[in-house]
Amino acid sequence: MWDLRNPNYSRSFDSGSGVNSVTLRMDRDEFISGDQNGHVKIWDLGGRGCINSVRPSAGNASLPSSEDDGGSGRRSRAPPFYYSEGVAPIQAVDISEDSRTLVAVSNHGTVFVWDPSMRGTTGPLSVEDDLDDLTVESFLRPVTKFRAHTPGTYCLHAKIAPDCRHLVTTGSDGTAKLWDTTTWELTSTLPNQKWVWDAAFCADSSYLVTASSDHIASLWNLRTADVVKRYAGHQSAVTCVALNDSNVM
Repeated sequence: MWDLRNPNYSRSFDSGSGVNSVTLRMDRDEFISGDQNGHVKIWDLGGRGCINSVRPSAGNASLPSSEDDGGSGRRSRAPPFYYSEGVAPIQAVDISEDSRTLVAVSNHGTVFVWDPSMRGTTGPLSVEDDLDDLTVESFLRPVTKFRAHTPGTYCLHAKIAPDCRHLVTTGSDGTAKLWDTTTWELTSTLPNQKWVWDAAFCADSSYLVTASSDHIASLWNLRTADVVKRYAGHQSAVTCVALNDSNVM
């Protein structure tokens, strides 16, 4: 972790394996990481280190599943938690701006969802307790899991929209997919020619920019699922993208 007010880093956190993704939690002094060994970890910026760790693809978190029932549009919740994919690296983690939804996406295309808005402690609280003297742990309440991309393809990125109502996932199947965060139903599929590496929402969540191996960044109108503009100035794969629309949209 670096203090941008001076050139020196202020603290380091050892995850024990390659870290693929990190995201800050804005309502607490915490950040979340996803690593190559399949762990999702919550870290205390105040110096207590890792305060929670789950390895969802190994089956050590009791998550209900959302499975498509063959095209009827309904979803069934199917306990118990089980995966045939084995331990899979966590490719992306993100937390919504209201801090009520945490997602982690394995590179096999599975999305894991938790509600991180509660806290737990090592013992019951009383009126006399000083919270600073207790070991306070970040608590993850399992919400659901589902496969976002075709088996045999990779999920490359995931991001929750600023309005907290949609999740975008991108994959090696050449698509960016939009998911409703209240039902976790697929709402739109945005097709590209090749792998989609990254995506960024505009400030009001109505537009999305995607970055693809076809050398193109595309601006999408999410109300119509149409491409508004293609940016084709690159000579090789576009692997990341950021959007500053403060004076545009």
